[in-house]
Amino acid sequence: LGRATSIANTIAGLTPTVRDSHPQDLQRTGRSQSSNVLVAKTNHVAGLQPQTCSQAKKLRTLVGLDAAHVVWVVGSTQSPEEVVAAKAFLTLRDTHPLLRLIIVPRHPDRFEVVFRELQAMGVNPLRRSLLEGSVSACDWQVLLVDTVGELRWWWGLADVALVGGSFGSRGGQNMIEPAAYGTNVAFGPNTANFRDICEILLAGGGATRIDSLEQILPWIRQQLEQPEAGNHRGQRAQELVKKHQGALARTVELLQAIIDERQNEPLAGC
Repeated sequence: LGRATSIANTIAGLTPTVRDSHPQDLQRTGRSQSSNVLVAKTNHVAGLQPQTCSQAKKLRTLVGLDAAHVVWVVGSTQSPEEVVAAKAFLTLRDTHPLLRLIIVPRHPDRFEVVFRELQAMGVNPLRRSLLEGSVSACDWQVLLVDTVGELRWWWGLADVALVGGSFGSRGGQNMIEPAAYGTNVAFGPNTANFRDICEILLAGGGATRIDSLEQILPWIRQQLEQPEAGNHRGQRAQELVKKHQGALARTVELLQAIIDERQNEPLAGC
């Protein structure tokens, strides 16, 4: 508790956005953490724009996507978020043939499990780990990113982003990166790990909270049928990230370090 209070005091020296954070969010982690985590890359989210990000452009070329495709990225997922998203995709793919789904599980030890779950649903996903050269988007509909360290760039391909880990007990994952791209971002009801960041995005009209797994299908259908509203939401998200960039970057660095250590061992049922 003492170390957590020290962290909270360090945060108090930052901008007002972070100063208003809730110390109990840090205290409940039970993790000792030195304040030097806050000596962070304040430009953590700078330059994350799909038109200019070279890594995202390379990935887009790798999987053959062009401007006509509608890309839905579901990232940092835990069970059963992947299956629910895939079911929604299967429901909509006939009426939206240019829709492509990219799934990025949170934990590498679930890559094979998710692959088998998708196959059991009748989905034959393209596996990122097996790509040795560029492919055509005509050759795949669902991509399973079973590699580590690329999620921040896959967000740059998204027209619509669903941040996982937010429908179960995990408490959410980093939604700043997709928001920084100007993506139409959504997340589930359980985002305690990033509570203040979510409040900023939601209050500013830059994100959507989905109340339950059952609401994912109607939500993604609405995004496909009303893309203008989603584009506006993405623009607001990007504006909010730019406005609060330094404070948000420091907060994300701190929280992600805490979350990563706490999640070294997979949670039961994830």
